[in-house]
Amino acid sequence: RLALSANMGIGVPVLGYLFDHSCAKVDFHPGLNAEFVTAKKQSLSLYADYNATFFDINGVNDPRWILNVSMLNTALSYRWYTARTAAPNGPYFGLGVMVSMVSVAPNELNFLNRMVDLDNYIDEKQFRYGLHLETGRNFMLTDRVFLNLFTRYTFTFANPFEPFTLSDEIVRTKALRSFNAGVWLSNFMVFGVGIGFLPF
Repeated sequence: RLALSANMGIGVPVLGYLFDHSCAKVDFHPGLNAEFVTAKKQSLSLYADYNATFFDINGVNDPRWILNVSMLNTALSYRWYTARTAAPNGPYFGLGVMVSMVSVAPNELNFLNRMVDLDNYIDEKQFRYGLHLETGRNFMLTDRVFLNLFTRYTFTFANPFEPFTLSDEIVRTKALRSFNAGVWLSNFMVFGVGIGFLPF
């Protein structure tokens, strides 16, 4: 059995202030999900979402260091349903992996009076990987249409606590640390809702 859905997630990267750099208050994650039922109470889920946000990679709230970032996230996870009903109906939890393609587009202020050439420090496109956990519930509205409520957690394999070094590389180290922190926190917790249907 196949279940398809369109989703809208909301991330809370405001936690980025813990890392002493400004960030968006909320991030929107529109996405699509395909779920393949593999057993009575189990399924394989493939989803992708898009997120546009910004990172302050220097922690000083200086527009010259603000990077506009777009992220395409793809996750593959295995779900287990816990109710008496068969998948894909009812509450579930899932475990899987995520790949994030991060594209950096410096805004126009980055080209004015740059302190360093950031192109030497952060590539325009980078990939980050992570462990993906999810929990949610599908509510069958009709025989073929369902409502999905979910929470997703992603633990990105990137170290936001990379230590500073007292050398010529300090700017690079700080930029990479803040960049990793931005990716980590943008994907860490996403709440969402979706509407889907069972084509057959």
